Amino acid sequence: MGDAVGRPSSCPICGSEEWDPLLTGLEDRQYDLPGSFDVWRCVGCSVWRVWPLPEDMAPYYPDDYGAHVNMVEIGQKRPWHSGMWAASFQPSSPVHALAKSRLGPNEAAREMWTYLESAPHSVLDYGCGSGRFLRYADQLGLDVLGVDLSPNAVESAASVGIRCVQGTYADMSAIDGKFDVVRLNHVLEHVEDPVAALQALRPFVAPDGRLVIAVPNTESPVAQMYGRDWHNLDVPRHVWDFNPRSLTQTFEAAGYSVDRVLFNGVGDSIYHSMRFQLEGTGAGTWVMPAWSAVAEGLTAIAASWNAQNAGDWMIMTGKVKNG
Repeated sequence: MGDAVGRPSSCPICGSEEWDPLLTGLEDRQYDLPGSFDVWRCVGCSVWRVWPLPEDMAPYYPDDYGAHVNMVEIGQKRPWHSGMWAASFQPSSPVHALAKSRLGPNEAAREMWTYLESAPHSVLDYGCGSGRFLRYADQLGLDVLGVDLSPNAVESAASVGIRCVQGTYADMSAIDGKFDVVRLNHVLEHVEDPVAALQALRPFVAPDGRLVIAVPNTESPVAQMYGRDWHNLDVPRHVWDFNPRSLTQTFEAAGYSVDRVLFNGVGDSIYHSMRFQLEGTGAGTWVMPAWSAVAEGLTAIAASWNAQNAGDWMIMTGKVKNG
């Protein structure tokens, strides 16, 4: 993937061997672990990548890494959930409004309403963490399966009844079947090779199913304004960072066609970028307002940028070509 100390070699997305240095001397600002990291920009497709990477990435995902331990109480699964789920996608149904109302607290339902036109019956969540999304999807009556590299995450998911296997896209032999939704929620930026990852998942997408990817957006106003203090850089865990163009090329290189792009940035991304900038100037966190004091305003700003297709996070959906 590149020289040990030089610039990266061929881009797995577009094949370009030309890289421009973008940001240098970055540090791990989530756990303050040692290391200095550089971000390069591919001249061909504009994807960003960290190079060189640590030989061992495991220390950068400690036991308390948020996605691996974030469990919530969601209430009991009820027999009427699956019927309400189907009705929530049928505006002509007399119980449509009731279904949307009753299922509104369900995080999986709220997410999938934004990018699907019909109710799926199954979900494969690659990089599922502790299984938060899958617990909500299971409550809707969906057939769910999680995959995660972390044994702690897999154990957490399994402890609440979520079917989950440990592994990576390089070895998917333990998985059988096809799924209406194959989801990677803020996962693709972490993998070694994003094209190889999506190619490995292609056999598990049902003929009319959807691949759903959520990643940070390097073209967002937050990324442009805060630069090296952009909260979503998260080096070295975020090996790659995408904009709509480079993510579209990733889909196409892996054998998918894009059918939808949405933006769903949130206010606390702006807040933490502001915090990082103040810390970088030496001002310290003592001048930072409490989140509660600025939450409403920053949330409104994030919503405005989302509406302008410029949000700090983006969701892209696609289908397998000729699938």
